[in-house]
Amino acid sequence: MINIGIVGNRNFKDVELGFDLVENWIEKLVIVKKSYKIHSGEAKSKHKGNVDQRAKKKAIEIGLEYIPHEPRLNDNMTQKERNDEFKRRNGELAKVVKILICFINKGQWHSGTFNTINQFTKLGKWDFLIFNQWGKIWEYKDLPKWLRDRILKYHIEYPILIEDLRF
Repeated sequence: MINIGIVGNRNFKDVELGFDLVENWIEKLVIVKKSYKIHSGEAKSKHKGNVDQRAKKKAIEIGLEYIPHEPRLNDNMTQKERNDEFKRRNGELAKVVKILICFINKGQWHSGTFNTINQFTKLGKWDFLIFNQWGKIWEYKDLPKWLRDRILKYHIEYPILIEDLRF
């Protein structure tokens, strides 16, 4: 069983392209006949560009197991407590997945998705891809400095060629 995280902006700019990318990735997983579980952050935003909700819908639609990682929020939490809870949730997801497929608008360097990538790579995991709003993999020069520095430090090739995702 291979656990794959699909995470992204709640407001991915090109909604249809973003959803096509999410759905195409999930459909490819079924075609190769491997056992996959899809994990996502279960963002509840009603914005039509919600990557988490589209990943959930497609995974269930085609019969893959879907595992939500919901933040445990309540109305009495301060903003700091809410932020800490989102980071806890992102860390939980980062720990259990082997591969992370991310959808982040180019130029948006501060997001929960980058927090998940940060925690994922701190665990020594490097099987991740980041797509921008045009469906292209983020170029090395476009990555946040902290991530470029980490890639250099560990002599990782970017973009990463993920063995379990070779179709």
